[in-house]
This record gives sequence, structure tokens and C-alpha cells, in this order.
Amino acid sequence: MQCRFRLSAFLPVLLLTACGGGNAGQSAQNKASQPGRPEKPPMLRLSRIEGTREASLQFLDARELLILRIQDSAGASAPPMPMADRLDAWKPLLAQFFQEQGRRKQYQLTIGEYPEMKSRMAYAAACSRDWNPSNGKPRDGDGGAAIRDMVNQQHLHRELESFFKGFGYKVSVRSAESVMICPWKEIPAGAVDTTCSPRMQPTSQVPCGASIVFQLAVQE
Repeated sequence: MQCRFRLSAFLPVLLLTACGGGNAGQSAQNKASQPGRPEKPPMLRLSRIEGTREASLQFLDARELLILRIQDSAGASAPPMPMADRLDAWKPLLAQFFQEQGRRKQYQLTIGEYPEMKSRMAYAAACSRDWNPSNGKPRDGDGGAAIRDMVNQQHLHRELESFFKGFGYKVSVRSAESVMICPWKEIPAGAVDTTCSPRMQPTSQVPCGASIVFQLAVQE
């Protein structure tokens, strides 16, 4: 197993170089490197490699944002990594981060893929009277708010809750955007243990993913 620690700069001029012409990017870089001009703080990055997978932790101080990711060099051919295994890979990185950087009262958190969430979200909506499967929308309010409340109230992120409790934090969904809708026929049968028996048509529309930002808050 190989582990490494690295600081990587996160500068807006990189985006300017990619979006604008060569002169514009060069000018922006020159301005950024002029003496006396304050530089943007770097993004902290920790990573560890085991087999074909790299687990990484990034921290953007200005937003108090923790970014946890898993990259597999095997690409799309690799089977989805369960969340419990992802958390095992991130655990030493988080332990190192809290030890070296200290602990704040709260953080924002993104984790990329959450393999179990697709089926859990779909079944939760299928069992709810608040979701309209004919048009793939909540009966009241917007989709993002509905997904946020659904995940929080039904603890669909239970692995995260159990894991971060060990670090002294409680986890909740702060926001959910870009909600994905799938036909019921694409949801694996029996993928989730539930007290209800959804009576969905193959074409019924249910949520199956979203761009989620979690909130970590110190347990009182």
C-alpha cells in the first residue's frame, strides 16, 4: 500500500487558460505571479493507493468543504465499490486530516458516487404518497428539497451517519440538486428492504440520484 501527502494549488487562472485564448491565460498568470499580489490559498490534498484504487481527501478552506473521492484505474469495468469499503479507505485520511489540521465545528462534505443511494432513493419515493410517479416530481415543492428531506428523514445515508459518529460528527443533507429521474424498470428488484410493497408501472418515474452536499456538525 502506498500513501502520500500533497498540497496542490487551486488557482482560477487555470480556468482562464482553458476557456480563453493563449494571451489571456498568459496575462492572467503573469498578474497572479506579480509581487505584492495575494495568492489564492492552496487546496489541501491527501491520498492513499491500494491496488488499483486511489482514495483522496481534498479540503477547500474558504468553503470549509471536504471532498472525498475514489478513483479506480480499472475504469468503468470495475464493479461499484460499496460505501462501507469507501469509508474504510477514507478513514486514515480523515484521521490524519483532523490530527494535523484540527477539528472545526462544521464542514460541508461531498463524496462523489454513493452506490447504494440509487435504489434507496427510488424505493423511498415509490413508498411515499408525497411523490408523483406519473411525472417524476414531488406533489408539492421542488425535487431538490424533496430529496433532501427524504434522505434526512429516512436515514438513507446510514453508512455516513454511523461512520462520522465515530469522529464526533452528525451528518445531514445540506442540499440536493440536479435530481436524476429513472423509470422503475431500471431499479433492481428487491434491492432495498422496505416495509411497503411498491406497485409501480415499468414506466413510473422515480428519483435515482442527485448532486448532494452533506453537512457535518459537531455532536453536542
